[in-house]
Amino acid sequence: MAYVTSWEREGIRKGRREGRREAIKDVVTRQLTLKFGAMDARIEKRISRLSMQRLQRLSDALLNMTSVAQLESWFSSKPAALGRSKS
Repeated sequence: MAYVTSWEREGIRKGRREGRREAIKDVVTRQLTLKFGAMDARIEKRISRLSMQRLQRLSDALLNMTSVAQLESWFSSKPAALGRSKS
C-alpha cells in the first residue's frame, strides 16, 4: 500500500471536486443546447464561470425555462433566489 500525504489527499479531493463541476457544466450546456439550440459564446462563458452549486441550481431551473431570455434573466437573478424559479 502506497503512502499518501495530506497534501496528496487534498489534491485528490480538489481534482474530484473540479471533475464533478466540469461534468455538471457539460450536462447543463448539453441540456441548454438541446432545448434552445447552439448557445452563443457569451452564454457559454457565463456558464463556465458558475460554481458547482449555481450549476446545480441552473440544471433545476432550466427544466422550466422556455426561452433564452429566461436563461439570461436567471443569470441576472440573485443567487439565493435561483433554485426554484418558475420563469
